[in-house]
Amino acid sequence: MKKINYKNAVAIILFSAIPILACLIMCLRNGMHLNDIYLANSQWNDEIFYYKLVEAMAAYNGSLGYFGYNESYANIGGFGPWSPVLFVFYILYAKLFGWTMSSPIYCNIMLMTVAMFVFAYLVRPTKKQTLFAALLYLSATVFTRYVFSAMPEITIYSFLIVFLGIAIKLYRQTKNDYKNRYLIGLNVIAFLLVLMRPYWILLFIVPGYFRYKKCGKRKMVVIELILAFSSMAAYWLITSNFCSAYFKSIINMDWLKLLFSSPLQGIWNIIYIFFSSIWTLLQNIGEGIISGSPTGGVYAIYAITIFYFLYAIGQIKENKKEKLYIGYCLMYSCIMLLAIFYLYDINVGSRHATAFILIFLVIFSFREKSNKSYLIILTAFVWIFCIRATDLYTYQVPVYTEEKAIALSKGTEELSEAGIVEFNTENPWDNTVIWLVSDETSIDFTYLYAIPKGMGINLCFKDYVLYNFSQLKPRYILVNIGEEVDLRCKQEKKDLITEYGNVHIWKLR
Repeated sequence: MKKINYKNAVAIILFSAIPILACLIMCLRNGMHLNDIYLANSQWNDEIFYYKLVEAMAAYNGSLGYFGYNESYANIGGFGPWSPVLFVFYILYAKLFGWTMSSPIYCNIMLMTVAMFVFAYLVRPTKKQTLFAALLYLSATVFTRYVFSAMPEITIYSFLIVFLGIAIKLYRQTKNDYKNRYLIGLNVIAFLLVLMRPYWILLFIVPGYFRYKKCGKRKMVVIELILAFSSMAAYWLITSNFCSAYFKSIINMDWLKLLFSSPLQGIWNIIYIFFSSIWTLLQNIGEGIISGSPTGGVYAIYAITIFYFLYAIGQIKENKKEKLYIGYCLMYSCIMLLAIFYLYDINVGSRHATAFILIFLVIFSFREKSNKSYLIILTAFVWIFCIRATDLYTYQVPVYTEEKAIALSKGTEELSEAGIVEFNTENPWDNTVIWLVSDETSIDFTYLYAIPKGMGINLCFKDYVLYNFSQLKPRYILVNIGEEVDLRCKQEKKDLITEYGNVHIWKLR
């Protein structure tokens, strides 16, 4: 019988417990219990879409209505603008254990714990590495805040942690020891991540490198290229058919169109975008360090990761293999930053940059031997994500309140009695409610948690609703009581379905 290495077992258990420990510490810091977290008091408006989409999948294997913006809808199914692959773990969890306000949080904790366990099992961290990783993760409160949400970021994080674990294990082996199951695992994870968000396509370089080192055949590189482009093609097919349109283009390609239509002006525009984005980035970093801007704080740490990789490359003299890997990390971080500049938005892009910070956190903890360097990085993490983490929108954990629970309970009961879900219709708009994003004041979207399972939510802007009022396709609309669109519904003699909290739900047709 094979003896158990208790030191390894303890290290694996401790490493696996880091996410749970971070959750308990954040709860303690906020004077609350894990069961007190209440999604219906979160101000992250994407969560209502994600939560209700998963709820519909769990109950009916798909939405009965349409999720979208300004009456957009998917060609197939009722998904919103985001790749359905993002929700695969949420859907599996909901199918197995049901779907309540606490479900996304428990699912996130489970995902991170399993990912950490797999990583530790593959890599076998030392006590010092475990301590470094634990302190950095515990101080990076942004990761735990995502655990306490219904955002799909944790799915991305968990896949990346396992990917890193496999990559580090292969890095430590000789080419003759490379196991096909590990190479397949890297490719499967990279493929799934691209189906979720296409900027992970460069991950295919890692299994491609190991395959080439193992076989020494260029055709292995060709195979990886085929897999990479296949994943992009699959992503395009999924988003083209199963995703509705956003109210604006998600990926900005205007600079590229200008380059083809007017090359000289296009080149100047590319240069202008680069330097103006750098200036905006530096301003954000300053605000993050001084005043606690969440976006600026993320980019401040992101900049530290880039400078660290640069410094590390300069320090590595003889180990060409390590230099190659650190160079890859540096290249990927820089390319991602340029992608945010040119294809996305600096403010929204900070959310995607957090995944690269997590990658840095793990790599730094496992390669850094200098206690002084570690303390410098830890101090930066503590300053940005603990001391300056004062923005309530970003960092405040949503807590249960009786007032909100009573309001939602009333709405749920009355909507259930009204029987607004139509199971026999062939028109999904009959099971769709308009979420009016704002009227004279902002509308509390969290009241949408009361709508029945399976209903779709279509976010519409006030001008769009008023201009198209007589031709609106969704059957229902949620509005603030006493404001312009509410009064318009009353004037047009629409049917009032229910009143709860400070909102009305009207039947438009």
